[in-house]
Amino acid sequence: MLCNVATVSVFEAYGCTTSSIEDQISLGKSIIDMYAKGQWNKDWAVITELVRAESGTILISAARNAKLELSVSASLASAGFNLADASLGLGIEFMSNMHTKTIAEPKQSLTPLFKARRLKSTKPLNSIFAARHILAMDIEAPATGKGDLYFGDISFDMSQAEVGVQVE
Repeated sequence: MLCNVATVSVFEAYGCTTSSIEDQISLGKSIIDMYAKGQWNKDWAVITELVRAESGTILISAARNAKLELSVSASLASAGFNLADASLGLGIEFMSNMHTKTIAEPKQSLTPLFKARRLKSTKPLNSIFAARHILAMDIEAPATGKGDLYFGDISFDMSQAEVGVQVE
């Protein structure tokens, strides 16, 4: 893989299963009530759905000139192959300017995808707040916001963020 574009991503997962919270409407109502009572932090989120994979390969370049060379220990069928197949015995031979590199390995399950929800507000904001990246929830108060709140999906714009995960 030789990249001549700003960012290239490769994602393949094998043996996927999903699990999710069944009654998300009731969960959202409970969270809004807890927020109104001062028992929920507006910055908290709930993971409502998980995708688990038996194995997977995730590659993300870090620069325009990223390069990755893989080796395969199994024989490949002429019809193609799945990069997420751990039985291929993939190995990294050479790598340059790669941000993320997760290569399928035997007995290496992963949780590559999730869906999260958090409190959001329907209050309109003027452009001065938007220009400063201030959300309606940032100026919401527990005592006054209950009518304007909802439990909504969190979206993620890769062009506006650094790739990475922080665990506390």
